[in-house]
Amino acid sequence: MAGLQLCGQAAGRPLRDRHPPAAHQGGHASTQLQLLGPEGEPPLLYVRTLAAHAEDGRWSWDTSGTPLPFEEPSRYGAWLVRNRLTRQMLVGYLAALGITVDDDARYARAVLVTQRVRWASRTESLQQARARWQLD
Repeated sequence: MAGLQLCGQAAGRPLRDRHPPAAHQGGHASTQLQLLGPEGEPPLLYVRTLAAHAEDGRWSWDTSGTPLPFEEPSRYGAWLVRNRLTRQMLVGYLAALGITVDDDARYARAVLVTQRVRWASRTESLQQARARWQLD
């Protein structure tokens, strides 16, 4: 796996609004592993991807690429999609790749980057946007 670059993401629980609309009560959550490298599939050069993802409470499961030797593919058939790739599994996978994410000594001071824009923002309904873009 020499020459690979790694991108990993983990989210521990769904995000919830204080008073969400009925359609959004399920929240959002995601646990993902994305391994990229020069031998990956163009155009993005993904070597291996795993994703257990929830949007508005609906879970989806996506994989691509060849399983890596340290993976636990028997877990990928779990009834609950969120149990197919847990944070604990992701931390173990990253450790197998030489990345110890739970070691505080690996991290420097945090930096917050913000962007201020000069243009005004607005809120509009779907109907208003469709009319503005002449999609009706």
